[in-house]
Amino acid sequence: MSGSAAADMPLVNRPGGEPTVGMAKPEPTAQALNRVIAALRGMAYEHRFRILVVLMVDDESSPADLAKALPLDSTIVAHHLRHLLDAKLIRRHRRGRRVFYALSDEATRRLVGEVVRFAGGEL
Repeated sequence: MSGSAAADMPLVNRPGGEPTVGMAKPEPTAQALNRVIAALRGMAYEHRFRILVVLMVDDESSPADLAKALPLDSTIVAHHLRHLLDAKLIRRHRRGRRVFYALSDEATRRLVGEVVRFAGGEL
C-alpha cells in the first residue's frame, strides 16, 4: 500500500468497511491522526506548554523575552522552540536581525486555551 493511500484510510475499521449509519462526520485519516499526535506530543512538556501560553498572551516573543518570562536559560528555550516548530504549533519570523515566534494559527490558540480551561485555569 502506498504512503498516500495509507494516509487516506480511516483510523478505525468498521465491520464490512462501511461507516456507521447516522455518523455525523467522516473519520479522520491516519495522516490527520499523526498531526494530532505530533501536536499533543509537542505540548506534552511543561516548558513547551508554558512557551505556548506566553505566546498566546503576548501574541509574539523573541527567545530572549521568553527566557526572561519563564525564567529559563536561553539554550533550553531554543531547544523547546525547535520542538514546537517541528510540531507546527508555532511559526518563526524575522524583523531585521531579530527573530520572533508566534502561535502558528487561530486553531493553535484555541487548542492552548481549551487545554488550560480543561485543567481548570483561565487566561
